[in-house]
Amino acid sequence: MGRPASEVTEREWQVMQAAWRLGRFDLAAMRAELAASGLPLASTTVATLLRILLDKGLLGVVDPRRPQQYEPIRRRDELARRMLNQFVDRVFEGSQIDAIMSLVSSERLSSRARALLWALREELGDQADWARAGGCLSRSAWSSQVGGWGTLSEGITHDQPEGGDRAGGRERPGRGRTGVR
Repeated sequence: MGRPASEVTEREWQVMQAAWRLGRFDLAAMRAELAASGLPLASTTVATLLRILLDKGLLGVVDPRRPQQYEPIRRRDELARRMLNQFVDRVFEGSQIDAIMSLVSSERLSSRARALLWALREELGDQADWARAGGCLSRSAWSSQVGGWGTLSEGITHDQPEGGDRAGGRERPGRGRTGVR
């Protein structure tokens, strides 16, 4: 069974990256771009990938009288956001904060990224605004974590926002009631 039309495979993502670099292109230009980026593929393989991306609504035909001319019809940021949301839904059961905490705990977060997260937290203002935006760390927890992030779960509050959490007040197995998803 194949992937749902909404999901994009790694190879399809590589073709889309080449499409965004090229703008308008034909099969030969796409093959050349992929080969230049270290991905030499047969014409039939590239043609199949282009057809799949057309079917998924990610590529379009420039001129119906010349169906071999293609162009991306979805922006990179739009597709990346959709793929990220699908990943968070699938892997983290829709919990954006769990996804962020996983990224932070992987120690791949640069000091610049930490500073940007802190600035975002400051911009959002008080705890109520932050909770409505999907966050759950208190100001003191953020302050203590910026230096090294320590044990990430220590900064999580377990207070319920007014009306219960988005899971309808249900506890999620192994997580307790966090008040955010």
